[in-house]
Amino acid sequence: MGDGKDFGAYTKMVSSMASSGLTGPLLYQTAFNAFSALTGVDRPALLASAEQLTHKLADDRARVLQRHREKLGESPNSKAAPGPLALLQQREAQLQADVGALTQQLTEKSQQPARNPAAGAGRTPENAGRAGLLRAGQRRGRCRAAGPPPGCAKLPQPYCHPFKYLMP
Repeated sequence: MGDGKDFGAYTKMVSSMASSGLTGPLLYQTAFNAFSALTGVDRPALLASAEQLTHKLADDRARVLQRHREKLGESPNSKAAPGPLALLQQREAQLQADVGALTQQLTEKSQQPARNPAAGAGRTPENAGRAGLLRAGQRRGRCRAAGPPPGCAKLPQPYCHPFKYLMP
């Protein structure tokens, strides 16, 4: 027979015998003995047929998937207009290239020396490391500088300052 048809016939024989109640190694050995008696195919020929069937099925699947991609316009050598997925992939590649270029520009910009020497004026070595420095006349927060916010005294205590319970 060839072309994997021997193995296909063998699997049909196995399923037929399985429906009669045979299971396990006895099922496969009995099916092989019966198949071998009918067709004259030995074990190596049956295994080669199984390999051929596997390759044939894989080729058929690849062909079907390629045809499907062509219909959707996802294939690069397709005659149809690009599909939505292909357009999104192109857009994603373009955006990644743009992000890469912007990252490169940013690293180049950050490696250049500062042009304005007066940019650090007003900072002293003592307070240069502090985050969020206050300007002259600016107060930190209402609760620290001017007492609780309006209406805070009317609320029960746990609701007055909910953020103080979030920090350890």
